[in-house]
Formats: sequence, C-alpha cells, structure tokens
Amino acid sequence: MHKHEDKSDTAYTERQACRAREMLQRLDVDAVKLTYLEDGKVFAAVKEKCLACQDARECVHWLGATPPNTEPPAFCPNVDVYTACKRS
Repeated sequence: MHKHEDKSDTAYTERQACRAREMLQRLDVDAVKLTYLEDGKVFAAVKEKCLACQDARECVHWLGATPPNTEPPAFCPNVDVYTACKRS
C-alpha cells in the first residue's frame, strides 16, 4: 500500500475487492462453500483480512504473473481458508 493511500477511500476498497475476487478465481475456490461456512462468519473474516492486508503490491504481482500462479501464495492471510474451500 502506498504511504498516501487511505484505506477508508472507496477506490482502495474496490481495488482490494477486485483482487480478492481474482484470488478466489485463480485458486479455484468454491465461493458458495466459502460464503456459507459458519453462517457467513468465515467469509466476513476473509473480507476483513483482505481489506486490512499490507501485501497489496505482492498480491498484484502474484495475480499478474505469466504464466498464472495457481499455488496458494504464502503471503496471503486467507490462504488456509482458500485451500480448505478449493473446488474438488
């Protein structure tokens, strides 16, 4: 995150949400399964962790890699949940 980037900024929130969606797709996460875990509490925690994440640059780099990365990234605070919700 840039030093001047305000986390309360709507554009920042939208960029983080887009990266989260891309991460779900790239890792082949079952979004329905994720959404319903513990009545939505896990999904809410995933969103909060993503919005608070300090590794946005690393995330952008990982998502932009060619060829695309498909192994869960160690830097992601949600990697364990994403792995548990991978489509079978």
